[in-house]
Amino acid sequence: MTDYFRRCEDGHRCENGSFCKEDPNQEGSYYCDCSTAVGGKFAGLYCEYEAQTECKFASDVEASWFCVNLGECTVVDNYWTCQCNNNFEGPHCEFINGAVPEDWPIATRSNVIARAPEEGMGGGGIAGIVIAILLLFALVSYVVYKKRKGEDLYPRKESVGQNAPRDQSEALAIDADGSVLRESVKAMSGKVDENGFPVLPSTPENGAANHSNGHSNGHSNGNQVSGHLL
Repeated sequence: MTDYFRRCEDGHRCENGSFCKEDPNQEGSYYCDCSTAVGGKFAGLYCEYEAQTECKFASDVEASWFCVNLGECTVVDNYWTCQCNNNFEGPHCEFINGAVPEDWPIATRSNVIARAPEEGMGGGGIAGIVIAILLLFALVSYVVYKKRKGEDLYPRKESVGQNAPRDQSEALAIDADGSVLRESVKAMSGKVDENGFPVLPSTPENGAANHSNGHSNGHSNGNQVSGHLL
């Protein structure tokens, strides 16, 4: 607060370095523009009351309104104004009750919308968001790592016959000398010939056929021998 004041053309006094300003509602009449005061924020008919309470939320950088004479900040229709005690009134509680000038040109409320901060999510909500971001980052890093190594992210299950030879030439290459086949037949028959090859077991049909062939061959040979003797 400063003792410096100005005297307006109509004799009105403006304190704390504030400037005189002509009243737009009444020619030749002046009022004090308290926004030009120095050394702080002031209000009143002469800009004589210094701000006692600044109206702002905790998240606001700067207050857009203030109250004097023990007035309390309040929001009306989304704008800051002051709730005054029983002895004062006015937008800043700067006037004694019943002493508010008619057609007062000073703003009666803040021209900045008062936006209450949204309810915070709390420490748990913030921690959850941080964890989710970290998990997402880890997943992306894993995918990039796998892509760079050329590995399949979703390996397929081996199906039946997957290890089987892809073509006949591969199958022939596996048993080129017939050893696998001979061992299989040997296991079934249990007999081998003088060359080491397995002997297939004879069946009744094969035995009958061999007997028939031997009998017929015997008759034929006999006939041939008898022919020679005759």
